[in-house]
Amino acid sequence: MKKTCPALPRYEEISFKLGYIDREFIKLVDSDEFDDWFDEATSVAPEDARLDNTANLYSFIRHFKIPAETVREILVELRNGSENDFSDEEIEGVAGDNIELLEGLFGVGE
Repeated sequence: MKKTCPALPRYEEISFKLGYIDREFIKLVDSDEFDDWFDEATSVAPEDARLDNTANLYSFIRHFKIPAETVREILVELRNGSENDFSDEEIEGVAGDNIELLEGLFGVGE
């Protein structure tokens, strides 16, 4: 089942790319653990919302410790020529652990 990031006021401008967690990622983790994480990540109060504690691809990758190489492989494999494809730079931002770079790439943050 595909789930998407709910709109949190502080991150209203979050892109679909970053807010959407494809099933290729979800199937890497236990479904009950995913559901627990998702419930917690979508329950964050708007004033406490951060990129690393709300439901989005970046926080999913961090929480479940998905290896960077796996992230790269999946995001490249998912490319289909649409505007929602991740660029190489965006892939590195999501796969890496530099939240400031990621916020700059996707225009989110304070």
